[in-house]
Amino acid sequence: MTEVSNPDALAESEIDEAVDLADAAQYLAGDRADERSRELGREVLGGNLTHRQAVEEYRADAV
Repeated sequence: MTEVSNPDALAESEIDEAVDLADAAQYLAGDRADERSRELGREVLGGNLTHRQAVEEYRADAV
C-alpha cells in the first residue's frame, strides 16, 4: 500500500482528467494555458502546492 502524504491530493488519473477538462474549457473560451500554468495546476491538484504558492511561483517566474 502506498502512503499518501496529503489526503486531499488527487490521484494521477484524476489530475489528468481535471487538466484535460480545464484545457477544453479554455479552448472553448478562445485561449490556451501556457505550460507553466499547467505544471503548477498539476502540483496544486496533487497536493504539493497551495493555490497561493502556485500563484506566487508563477508570478516569480514572470519577473
